[in-house]
Amino acid sequence: MDRAQLEPLLLPDLKETGKELGRGAYGVVTEVIVSGTTCAAKKLHDAIVQEDTLRRFGDEVLLHSQQRHPNIVQLIGVYYPPHSQLPMLVMEYLPLSLTQCLERAEELPLQMKYSILLDVAKGLCYLHGKRPPIVHRDLTANNVLLTSSYSAKISDLGVSRLADTFKDLTKAPGNAIVMPPEALKDNPVYDHKLDVFSYGCLILHVLTGQFPEPTNQFVRIPGKEHFMRVPEWKRRSNYIEDIPKENELLSLARDCLNDVPTDRPEMIESYPKVEKALSKYPKMKSRLVVEKELKDAVREKEKMEEKLVQEREEAERNNQEINDENAASKRENEILKNENEHFKADLRAMSSRITRLENALLLMEKEFKDCTEVLKETIRSKDEQLAKQEQDNMKLLEEKEMDLKAKHVKELSETKLDFESKLYEIKKEHKAKMLATTKDYEKQLSVCREECKERVAKVAKEFTSKTSETLESAVISKNELLSSFQSAPLASIPSCKAQVEIVLPYLRFKDEKIDEWCLVDTNWFSKWKKYIGLTLKPDCPASAGKTGPHPGP
Repeated sequence: MDRAQLEPLLLPDLKETGKELGRGAYGVVTEVIVSGTTCAAKKLHDAIVQEDTLRRFGDEVLLHSQQRHPNIVQLIGVYYPPHSQLPMLVMEYLPLSLTQCLERAEELPLQMKYSILLDVAKGLCYLHGKRPPIVHRDLTANNVLLTSSYSAKISDLGVSRLADTFKDLTKAPGNAIVMPPEALKDNPVYDHKLDVFSYGCLILHVLTGQFPEPTNQFVRIPGKEHFMRVPEWKRRSNYIEDIPKENELLSLARDCLNDVPTDRPEMIESYPKVEKALSKYPKMKSRLVVEKELKDAVREKEKMEEKLVQEREEAERNNQEINDENAASKRENEILKNENEHFKADLRAMSSRITRLENALLLMEKEFKDCTEVLKETIRSKDEQLAKQEQDNMKLLEEKEMDLKAKHVKELSETKLDFESKLYEIKKEHKAKMLATTKDYEKQLSVCREECKERVAKVAKEFTSKTSETLESAVISKNELLSSFQSAPLASIPSCKAQVEIVLPYLRFKDEKIDEWCLVDTNWFSKWKKYIGLTLKPDCPASAGKTGPHPGP
């Protein structure tokens, strides 16, 4: 696209405020200042770079700039930012979109809804009246902007047409929800009746306050495997049912939603129906206009009263001056009387006008009270929502508190488990140390036992050695013992022979190598030792626990 193509529309400069007014699929709308006037500028995305597309875009912009209608958003000019091939479209600034207005809590009066739909119908009638007709292709509440007095204007005329040039040609233009059947086919073919169908969807949107999303396009025939097509108005029947049957625009909406394009009405036929429906309501005046008229009337009444007082004073002065001239005074009195009557008539007319204005003011006050009641109801609803939200927040807080307590208990449990685990480790370590200490003690005890055994063995050895020496000194030969017994008198030693025979098995003699201790009854032995002549001592290590004779040699 050559800049020379848009030379008549080029703006030398503008100031961007940085305020973003909206964002869509094809660009961003920002606030700009042009020659001291606030405007709206649409920046298209940089992805649009094809030369043939830009050339078509230039044609669309020129076409848009030539449209002059009170219900079409005016294109002011085009501005090229530095280092950019795409221009910014500068349009008149409108503060509110129809979507934003419908999404508000307060419902618009029916009279205002009819007025908005009438403005849109007039704008479409103007576009379709061109030769060839201009098709908007994306008529939704988002593309209808409102002035401060709620007059509606159609926006994005050139941009919506341009958007189709960046799409696949086999796809439908605009928003599929407001598109007629012919626009949803492969390789769609459509004309300006597409906008008529979108206008029918817009009527449902404005009257119900809900975006008219359709149901399924095809439904199964009961008892068969085939499907049948659902008429477009039936696909939106749940929204149509929300509109009172006596509504003047309900039949128009159904006609606009006809599946056959040729059966849809022309906009030149449609907007008079909307105008007729609106004519049943009195023309709305803004509150500011009524207040201004009332103030002007009161101010004019005060001026008239001041003027009347001044003239009355002047008449009294004249009456005093013409007391001597009866004829002149009578004429002057007649004149003054006539003037007085004239002023009284004016005053009565003014009073009547003031009365009408006061009645209008009372009507406005009533409307204001109604609006106040609606506002109070809205505030009450908001308060209930806030109270409910506060309750939800309290529940959420309690749940969080319970979660924190559970988390704290879990942490305490984990701490307890860690403590018990550490205590178990300490006990285990202490037990290991005790076991090691016990083993060391047993080892030391074993060493002590070994030492005791060695000492006992040593003592036993020494004792054995000494005992052996004692036994050796006590050993006598068999012949010596027999000879000593033979020399002893038999009377003093009764049965000596028998006693010796008893003793002999318990003794081992010198020549037979005594190698064990003799088990001798020391009591018996002490009785006979003086006869036998032995030197054995009773404390020899004889085992007292053993009984019976020692086995003989």
